[in-house]
Amino acid sequence: MRVTKTQTIQAKLAVHMTPNELIATLTGPGKKESQPLLVSDQMSATLSGGGAFDISPSGPQTQWISRNQETSWSWEVTPKQQGTQELTLAFDAHITVGGREGTRTVNTLTRKIEVGVAWPESLSEWLKFVKETGENLGRKFRSNPAGAPLPSQKHDEARRKTAVRRRR
Repeated sequence: MRVTKTQTIQAKLAVHMTPNELIATLTGPGKKESQPLLVSDQMSATLSGGGAFDISPSGPQTQWISRNQETSWSWEVTPKQQGTQELTLAFDAHITVGGREGTRTVNTLTRKIEVGVAWPESLSEWLKFVKETGENLGRKFRSNPAGAPLPSQKHDEARRKTAVRRRR
C-alpha cells in the first residue's frame, strides 16, 4: 500500500463453498487468504487500523448470512502513515442466549501492512507534485533573502564562536 492511495479491502463469507473457491472470487491486488469461522445467521465485520488509516465505512458492518450465496464486506482504506502498520479484521456472530441477544467475537485477524511513499503515477499527479514542490521551494527562498543564514546556521555559528572562546 502507498500513503494517500486508497485501496478496496474485501472480506467474503460463504458456507456453501470451499476455501479455494471463495478465494477465487476475491478481486483486486494483495494477498488473499482464508480462515475458518464460526457462523451465525447474522454477522458483523469490523476493519480497524488505529490512526494509521482512514477506513470507510467505519465501525461494525452487519449482514444476514445466506446459506446459498456468498456474503461480502468491503472497505475503502487509505494509509496515512508510511512504515509497518496493522490492520485488524474482526468478525462477530449475533446470537441469542436465554432470550437475550448479543454478539460474540468469533475471529480476529491482525496483519502487518507495509506502507510506502506514494509517488505520482499519472501526468496530472506529476504536474501537481512539481507545482507543489516548486511552491515549497519558493517559500523557502522568499523567507531566506540573499542567502542570509537560516536560524539553524546562526545557531551553529554561535556554538562555534562559543567553543572558540572557551579554548582561549
